[in-house]
Amino acid sequence: MTNTPPMTPSELLTAAADWIDSHGWLQGNFYDADGRTCAIGALHFASRNGGYGRDGQAAHEAITEAAGSLAQIAEDLSGKAIDGATAQEKTIHWNNSGVIDRADAVVWLQKASAHAAEAGR
Repeated sequence: MTNTPPMTPSELLTAAADWIDSHGWLQGNFYDADGRTCAIGALHFASRNGGYGRDGQAAHEAITEAAGSLAQIAEDLSGKAIDGATAQEKTIHWNNSGVIDRADAVVWLQKASAHAAEAGR
């Protein structure tokens, strides 16, 4: 039996984009009964198959790093600082801002994935 190596933040972001593309996107909630998620929710769902096993700390660190890429891309797209004390708070704020839709959310996650990959993460 081989162990799957944990996803990099870039891979996690790509998996989250695929999750939203397949299951749907929403604002104001982490997830719903239909499987739709916000950006942070998609990162959490994607991390379940991310090779982290029972290592919740490693999954948390990868999600936090991925959220950092999302927050940076959100600020680049908006041209201004996003409200929030942490990258996850900034990501939640942008997700719920009303200026993006499902297609935008997928592209946002894909751009953040490319950003993380360029940084070697």
